[in-house]
Amino acid sequence: MLDDNWERIFEADTRINAERLIQIAKSRESLARRKGMEWTAGAVPFFGTELIRAMKAEELGPAIDDAAIQVAMAAWLLDSIYGGLDADTFMGSTLQFARGGAVEYTRLPVELD
Repeated sequence: MLDDNWERIFEADTRINAERLIQIAKSRESLARRKGMEWTAGAVPFFGTELIRAMKAEELGPAIDDAAIQVAMAAWLLDSIYGGLDADTFMGSTLQFARGGAVEYTRLPVELD
């Protein structure tokens, strides 16, 4: 996560099964459509804050992974529903989030080892 000056304030590297995430997100898609783009966009910084809170509380392991999954799922729902992002592009990406996440995050191609 980056602050308002684009300085890194939190960094975590976790691998998420994007294909599984997309399957799970299908159960939330109708809610995201019903609530609208603004509500869905707000989920990205909300869950980003939860991720930072878990890190500050040193809740390592499942709590951090769960929060990271929620942020990624919110980003997927926002971009796929309201931005036209396809699953292949999402699954081949690394997500980086800035403060206010919904507007400022970027996707970078995955670097192959």
